[in-house]
Parts: sequence; structure tokens; C-alpha cells
Amino acid sequence: MSVVWDKLIKRSTSIAIFPCLVSLVLTAYIVSGISLTNMVYGTRTVIVAVAVTVFWLCIFAIDQRRIYKNPNADFCIKAPAVLMLLAGMFIGLYVSSAVWGKGYLSLAPLEKIDNGTQHLDSLFHGAVAESYKHFPYASTLLNDESYLKYHTFSHMLMGCVSRIMGMPTLVAYCFFFPSIFIPLYLLAILVAILSARDYFTDEREISFPDIMVVILFIAGGISASVLNRYGVWKTSYILSESFLIANSLAFFGYALIFKMLKSLGSRKNTGILLLIAIPFLIFIITWSKISVGFLFTLSVVYYIFRTKTKERRFWIINLIYLVVFMAAFYLFNGSGINSDDGMLSKFKWMALGEKCSGRLGIWGHYLLLLFLPVIFVLLDIVKNKHKTVWTEAVILICIMAFMPGLFIEIDGGSAVYFSYFVEIPAMVLLCGNNYLNFKKCTKGILKYTICAVCFCWCIFFAYTNKADDPLSVITDEHATDLSSLLLEIRGIVDKEPERYTVYIDEDSVVDQVFDDARQACYVFPAMSGIGVINASYCRDGICYSYRGEIEENRYFMNQTDNDKQMSLDDALLKAKGMGKKGIVHITDSGYEIIDIE
Repeated sequence: MSVVWDKLIKRSTSIAIFPCLVSLVLTAYIVSGISLTNMVYGTRTVIVAVAVTVFWLCIFAIDQRRIYKNPNADFCIKAPAVLMLLAGMFIGLYVSSAVWGKGYLSLAPLEKIDNGTQHLDSLFHGAVAESYKHFPYASTLLNDESYLKYHTFSHMLMGCVSRIMGMPTLVAYCFFFPSIFIPLYLLAILVAILSARDYFTDEREISFPDIMVVILFIAGGISASVLNRYGVWKTSYILSESFLIANSLAFFGYALIFKMLKSLGSRKNTGILLLIAIPFLIFIITWSKISVGFLFTLSVVYYIFRTKTKERRFWIINLIYLVVFMAAFYLFNGSGINSDDGMLSKFKWMALGEKCSGRLGIWGHYLLLLFLPVIFVLLDIVKNKHKTVWTEAVILICIMAFMPGLFIEIDGGSAVYFSYFVEIPAMVLLCGNNYLNFKKCTKGILKYTICAVCFCWCIFFAYTNKADDPLSVITDEHATDLSSLLLEIRGIVDKEPERYTVYIDEDSVVDQVFDDARQACYVFPAMSGIGVINASYCRDGICYSYRGEIEENRYFMNQTDNDKQMSLDDALLKAKGMGKKGIVHITDSGYEIIDIE
């Protein structure tokens, strides 16, 4: 058995096998979904999905050929292809169910619109992405298109993709966000681990145990029902576009940093990396997700502070990084501190445990955050490592990761939601330091038993933690023809949607489909790029929908200056003042376009 294992383990596999296999599974789901619904834009969607998979197949084939030609090739997975094939397929099934099986994105977006079940989150994100196609800034496209401070880098990317494809951003968002960016996310994880491994151990390959750590990182090693009770939503890594893009950039950022540290002093363009590449990454990551940008900046600044204290030029570089982060924070922070009594009062309120969502409570959250760094401290003591500054950085990140949750209240997650990013440097350090080197710590049958048990454990939880089957929600049954109406309106105003606005009657065709007024508002900008003029109004500090119902100001980000429901005449006057060409009046039987003189 030992001889067989040794022969197998000597075979190396390209790191591109993971994005390649995941892309293949995602494309299979897309093709199945399109074939079951005969969706508009289906042909071009399938072509793009297949093209993305062919791209990854080519990358994998080229890189695998390099490895076969050179048995000592670096930047590869030291494990047989058959094991990577199994692991990659399971991860593909997991991420597919996570991104489409939770109800946010869908393989049948037009059907869900017709049945009034399209999730508010996807409609909102589709509307913001659609705004980038017509304006030089992000907007909800509601109530005069005011600037939206939000995590909008991913929306800009999807706006660009939908413009290239010539389809509504909601449709492009449902199909192309997963197929394009999830494979890149997996590649970023492996590249970061390899770069860290090269820096810490001078090794340029990762092993099967490292892949098991990656699977546990993505899917979780505890039942999803248990994790969800404590606000730890593992699927948010995949289905949250801001998390996915920001975390991917962070992984690539750490890979760049470790490569730079490895060659520090021997490469002439180190100054360019320090002064251009890292500030650029800080800005883009913060644009994608402020909490991730904050913690990425913190880790870089702390490392420089600890290792380059006596060099003044590095103090200046640290200052540049902080200024770049603060500039990005100012531009993209749309939440602020939700407390009338200030930051100190807010901290005391949370620290006393009066409100800390989830069952863990305030101290439970702290223990959860400190669990990983405690492990790394013990490992560093045992291994007697000298580059412990990274462990110190993880400890600091774990403490600071709690802070955003003190100032921003979100349902279910609290500080744990923002602590997700702690796992990124922790996982990179765990694999980069090669703590799980079975060759050094175990011999014979014990080694193979550990590998087999860990592999089964990872696959079991990757399978049990997956969401519902994304194809099970496709029925091909349409309650209404609302999507056809929206596409018809889109076709009429497609050349200049910014010159029109939508006015929705209280008893309209869209209200007969969607129960939530916010869904009824956002479906128009998400599908056509046309803003809604009377989405909400405010009176005495209370926000109302255009139906007159009290609304919590979630996804009605734009406060209007009017304090009553708009009549059609009011809307015509306001639209004229906004320089609009016409109003798309949504009635109980359809729509009419009213030109503004």
C-alpha cells in the first residue's frame, strides 16, 4: 500500500483543476436551467458559460503539460489528479447550490419575476449594477438617482458585463457573476497559499491536506444548521457578491505581498509594488467591502510597523496606505454609526451584552474570534517559527474584526459577520507554514488513515452544508407575463433609459404580482435601467412606501424631500424638473408612456 501511495502522491496536478472543474459544474447547471425554461437571452448565456469553461480547460491543459514535462515543477498540487477530481466536483456542487439554491440568485430569474418570487436582494443589486450602464456613479435609481454609498465595485463589474452582453443586469447577475468570479475566487485561494508556502518554507507546492483545509474553509466543518444559529453564514462567502470579490482581491493581495517579501532587495520594482500596487488593492478591496478593506489594510500596516519601525520611509508608506483606506472609506461607507449617543455609548451598550445577536453573546463572539489565533500561537511555540509577526497580525485582526459589528447592526450576524475575513489570513498562514505536513509528523498506515478520515470529513460537510438543489425551483410555470412587459418597456426606452422615469399606481399590474412594494420598485431599474420616481417618501422621520405603508429604510436608501404620496400630476411636474423626457405609467392593465412637454 505504501508503494502505491508513494507513486500516486508523486504525481502533481495543476492548481487550475479546481477553477476548471467548478466552472464545468456551474456551466452544467446553467445549461440545464436554460434548457428547462427556454429563457430569453438563453443562447448567448449558454455560449458565454461554455466559453468560460473552455478557457479554464485550456489553462488547465497548458499548465498540466508544463508539470508533466517537468516532474519538479513548482506552483502545483502534490496530489493525484483523481483525488483532485473528486474534491473539485464536490466543491463545484457545493458552490452551485450555495449561489443558486438560497433563493437570492436564480437559474430562472424571469420565471421568478412572473411569479412574484424574485428576491429583493437580487433586484436591488441588479438595479445598482444597471445604474453603472447609464451614469458615472452608483445609484438605486429611485427618487432622482442620488449617489449611493455602498459596496459597489462588484456592481460596476456586473454592469460592464451586462453592457457587453446586451442584457438586463439582473439576468447577467444571476448567470455570469457565479460563472466568471467563483472560479477566480478558488484560484486566488490556491495562489495565496502557494505564495505563503514559498515565503515561509521555500516550498512551491501544496499537498492534499491543504486542499482539505480549503474545503473546510469554504464549506465549514460543522453542520450548517448549527453555524447559522450563531450567525456564521458560510454560504455568504459564495453568494454575497461583495464578499466574494473583496475576498478574492484580498487573496491575490496576500499572494502579491508574500511574493514581494520573498524577493525583497533583489527586485528593482519593489517601490512600484509598495507605492502603487498595494494602495490600489486597498482602495479596490475597500470599494468592494469596507470591512475586508479595513482588515487587509490593518494587516499590511501592522506588518510594516513591526518589521520596519526604524525606517522612516516605511512610516510614510504606512501613512499612504491609511490615507488611501480613509479616502475609500469616505467614498463608500453608506452605513455610519447607528447610535444617537455616539461611539462610546454604543461600545458600552454592546460590551454589556444588552444586544448582541445570536446565541453566543458578546463574550462568545470574542472567544470565537480568538480561537484561531490561540491555535497559531501554540503551533508557533511547538514549531519554533521565527516569522511570528504574521501570527501577531492575525491576533490583532481577530480583535479588530469585532469592531465593525459594534457600530453596524445587522440581523443574525453582528460582529461574527465581519469576522469572516479573519479566516483568510488564518488559512493562508496555516497552509503557508505547512503545519499539516503528514510526511514529517506521521508514518505508515496512520498517515493514510488520517488522510482518508479528513477527506471523508470534508466531503461530508461540503455535501450536507449545501443549499437546496437550484434546479428544483425551476417549474417553467409563469403566473403572469410581467417579464415580457418589462422587456417590452426595455426595448422601447433602451437607447436612453435615463431620460425616463416610472410612476406606479397603487393598484398596478406589478402590485398584483409582488407583495412587497420594494420589489415592485426595484424590478424596473433592474430589468430596464429606468428609475422609479415615487418609490418612497418620508414624514416626521418615518419612511413610507408609495403605497403608504411604513417601511424600515432597508433598500430604500434614497430619502426624498416630499412628505406625501405623489399623484400622477405631481410626478409629471417633478419629472419635468428632473429633465425627463417621459413617464412610464404602470397601471392595473399594463403601462402607458406619457411624454413630457
